[in-house]
Amino acid sequence: MTTYIIFRLKCKSAFELIKGPVVVEDTCLCFRALNDLPGPYIKWFLKGIGPQGLVKMLAGFDDKSAFALATFAYMDGTGDDVKLFKVCDPLLPKKLFLATNL
Repeated sequence: MTTYIIFRLKCKSAFELIKGPVVVEDTCLCFRALNDLPGPYIKWFLKGIGPQGLVKMLAGFDDKSAFALATFAYMDGTGDDVKLFKVCDPLLPKKLFLATNL
């Protein structure tokens, strides 16, 4: 399932619950060496292997770069359209190392 499908479903679910305009946010962590995994599944990766496990997954790769992708989805109910806005922040390996050693 792509990140955009996940965000659209999350926004539509919130709209159905609230019965009014909603904004939802979700953040992904994407490693370039892993073809942008874990992406939107970061919560489950962290729960399963923890931050150090994420670092170990990159052990065999030269490219340890990653990026954080924050996506905001908005739906006002005037149509079935969900508007998506994304913000991408490249993470350097040094930032990643520091984040896993908190």
